[in-house]
Amino acid sequence: MQASGSPLLGQCQPKSSACRSIAQQKGLHATAALRGNLGGSAIQPIQDLVTLKDVEVALVLQSPVREVDLVPEGEALLFEVEGDILHFVVPRLAGHQMVEVRYK
Repeated sequence: MQASGSPLLGQCQPKSSACRSIAQQKGLHATAALRGNLGGSAIQPIQDLVTLKDVEVALVLQSPVREVDLVPEGEALLFEVEGDILHFVVPRLAGHQMVEVRYK
């Protein structure tokens, strides 16, 4: 994810025809810090969650979109479609945020 103003670009493809009208995308963000070794493996605990605000997202679509919501909050997001690209902004990402895209 890029918080510097560049949009996150991904592909939004429903996995099966049974759920073709809904796709869920997840955004994950956390900073790990190297804190030593345990059994030869690096230990990298997540110590602090840095909250990202106004994360711009762009998804390549294969179907027309009906709505975009934050999950599980149920908050509807404003969105724009330009050609086959869906654009929306996730207002706050603190470690994890799911977004549901509903198709027509």
